[in-house]
Amino acid sequence: MNTTKYPAILTRRDLKKDAPEVLERKISALLRAMTTEEKLSLLGGAKEPEGKGKIGNAGYQWGIPRLGVPEVVMYDGPAGITGIVETTGLPCPALLGSTWDDSLAYAFGKIAATECAACSGNFLLAPQLDVIRSPHFYRNKDMKSEDSYLCARMGAAEVKGVQENGVVATVKHFTAANLFGDDLSHFPGQLVDEQTLHETYCRPFEAAVGAGAGSVMNAYNKINGNFVSANRELLQGILREQWGFSGSVMSDWGSVHEFALDKGLDLEMPFPAFHSADRVKKRLESGALSLQTLDGAVRHILAGMASVGLLGLVELDESGEIRVEPGRTAPI
Repeated sequence: MNTTKYPAILTRRDLKKDAPEVLERKISALLRAMTTEEKLSLLGGAKEPEGKGKIGNAGYQWGIPRLGVPEVVMYDGPAGITGIVETTGLPCPALLGSTWDDSLAYAFGKIAATECAACSGNFLLAPQLDVIRSPHFYRNKDMKSEDSYLCARMGAAEVKGVQENGVVATVKHFTAANLFGDDLSHFPGQLVDEQTLHETYCRPFEAAVGAGAGSVMNAYNKINGNFVSANRELLQGILREQWGFSGSVMSDWGSVHEFALDKGLDLEMPFPAFHSADRVKKRLESGALSLQTLDGAVRHILAGMASVGLLGLVELDESGEIRVEPGRTAPI
């Protein structure tokens, strides 16, 4: 086993976007090197390590420090970043949308990304690409427009502004999230025909995936009888098969209602409940869940990180295997 010593801190100089063929070898080698416990640890959020201090972030993951995979620190959006530190008070996205200016959307994303990174963040839970449909929805201010084409153009530009400045854009809430009113406790569902689903609600997300978004967050609601967090048609059929999305699918906080690792959900936030280590292990042991499905979810999570170079520290030796720092437990 070839060994190395990974640094204590990931800096911008360490961000390295690998060529597709190099990334494929790197992720495959990581999957070979990971223990089952390490793979399971990536399926949900985690408690931050002692001594990290309060930074007001929204979510956290330890990473796999002995293999060079850094911690993940998430900040909420969508108007800049939400935390306990002083940041730029960007205008609400609805005002941004009213400009019809792609360059301003890119600048909006760039500001949010650079301030997210300055606060030790590397995932931004934004932009919000829902399409305004009801004047009563309390998050209309966080959306850009009632026009799906405008949302797609502005959203794609904002995604580029985030991703090109070293932070993973997590586009939300996939999809038709604003049809259920202002009371999240009831989670009502709705029937959406195929044409409306694709042309209105999915259009901005498809553009965001094309612009390089590394992560997609599911909506709380049901569509055509199934919660989006466990909706195979959306998460596997549309996102993966039709659009070729390779990054991570993340749950909105508390939006998971059943085991969904085999239905297209990769990461349960803020903590794994339905995807806890014990539940996943039992399914693996019984044969209800395949190792291939588990590895697929971990691959998506790693690919999402790699979309901005967060696997730049990971080293391959001459035989194509991961260099390991034995005994390393402190997150990078």
